[in-house]
Amino acid sequence: MDNPFWIIFAALGALVSYSVNTFAAYTSGDVPPYIPPPSDPQVIFNAIDEVVMQPDAQSQVNALLSVIRQFESNDDYYILYGGGHFSDDSQHPNIRVPFYNPRRAGPYGVANDYSTAAGAYQINKPTYDTYAPRLGVTDFSPATQDMLAYVILNDVGADVAVANGDIAQAFQLASKKWASMPGSTAGQNPQALQVALNAYQQYLNQQA
Repeated sequence: MDNPFWIIFAALGALVSYSVNTFAAYTSGDVPPYIPPPSDPQVIFNAIDEVVMQPDAQSQVNALLSVIRQFESNDDYYILYGGGHFSDDSQHPNIRVPFYNPRRAGPYGVANDYSTAAGAYQINKPTYDTYAPRLGVTDFSPATQDMLAYVILNDVGADVAVANGDIAQAFQLASKKWASMPGSTAGQNPQALQVALNAYQQYLNQQA
């Protein structure tokens, strides 16, 4: 009759061998371990929806550019400072529009300064001359205006702020270049922060 001790020992040996081989299979990737799904599948759907709803950085920057266009020109790529228009976008129009500047001495209401601001982002000629060579452009088409505005946003760090979700900070940084932005000290009736935030959210939702 077989010795019970050796039978038990052999059985234990077989069990250990099986366990080692099974562990090796799992860790080698041949047979992935079974991971049960959450008890409620809605958890997965909610998580997916949450990720999808998060705006990407480009959408956020586009929404910020849309706000600037709305406040600066009512989205008009061919408008001049003061409300006039130009038609030739082969170059910056460089049209001097006189206006009263309270920062300069002179009687109220008498034009004592001028602006060459033009286009959707009201980019003046000196600013254009600063940025256009960096982009290798010589025209003032809508596409070029968009590129110029983006580079300006990048220079002041507003694109990083908006991508990080700090919209108020993005407006503050953009106000260094655009008088209509909340926080601008140019004295040209900047928009209230809440108005700008509402406009930003509206444009962001349109891209969703």
